[in-house]
Amino acid sequence: MNARKYIVLTLIGIGVGIGIGTTMELITSAINGTEYSPGVPAFLAQFGSENAGVAVERVLYGLYGAVCALAGLLYENERRPIALTSTLHFGIIAAFGLAIGAYLKWFTFGWEFVGFAVFFIGIYLAIWLVAYLLDRAKVKEMNAKLAQRK
Repeated sequence: MNARKYIVLTLIGIGVGIGIGTTMELITSAINGTEYSPGVPAFLAQFGSENAGVAVERVLYGLYGAVCALAGLLYENERRPIALTSTLHFGIIAAFGLAIGAYLKWFTFGWEFVGFAVFFIGIYLAIWLVAYLLDRAKVKEMNAKLAQRK
């Protein structure tokens, strides 16, 4: 992969990260039955202005999106067992998610953390399963085309 492809992948990851982060803010505000809050009030209160706190959040959302996008490159190594690749990928995504979540005060360490972890693992597994099933369908399709050529 050349440098241009890494840059494009990083930029896409940044956009997706910011998009998902801001969407989660909307969902969280709706679930809590409050007006829209661009972040956890305890986090935003640390800054001189809400705008500064939101800017930090957006940078972190973008960074997390870029890390997630680039971590996906682990799957390009076809020699490594899928279980090991998936474990490495999950570890990278989880480590960044926990670090950013703790900094942004998404949870406290207690039952909120357990809830966050269960939610995170569930979303990760759902996305992994969909990706796996799509890849498996592509392999079946390619095998069927190869069988027709014989």
